[in-house]
Amino acid sequence: MKSNERYKGQPSEIVSITKTKEVAKMKFEFVERLLAQYGIILVNKDSKVLDVGCGEGYLLEYLKDRNIDATGIELADSPRHKTLKVVKADAHKLPFEDGSFDIVWSSGIYDPDLYDQEPATILKEILRVLKNRGVYIIDDADQPYIPDNPRIIKIIDNLNITETARLSVIGKY
Repeated sequence: MKSNERYKGQPSEIVSITKTKEVAKMKFEFVERLLAQYGIILVNKDSKVLDVGCGEGYLLEYLKDRNIDATGIELADSPRHKTLKVVKADAHKLPFEDGSFDIVWSSGIYDPDLYDQEPATILKEILRVLKNRGVYIIDDADQPYIPDNPRIIKIIDNLNITETARLSVIGKY
């Protein structure tokens, strides 16, 4: 199966769960505040962030404004990608070295209505490129079925990861 065949829409379509840069800013800053309560500083000047399924790139744009090194992967093209660091790639086979990123963020990539995917493969790939002591943030707040999806929960349980609510933060230790 070619990587663009996993996408159920037209490969040229962008499906953006995060609709604007302001929404991206709000979500990212919420996670920063949440983790800060536990003494975890999410980003610093040396942090490297990967946005899996970056859509139009609103999160990348916000992070670029903060001078944070952020890369996105997306199957579809967008004119907005020209000013951002976006790699055309499939989440099942990330084109990065092991332990390349401090933070991985994904929005809506586990939506079975949009994508034919293998969640276990995606999670293993994300954990592969995540540095030790890195953080993986699953943003699926717009899709309430994710926390109740027994397939995703089983995969997370098998990887010894805890999934909570609809915005999940996974630490790799």
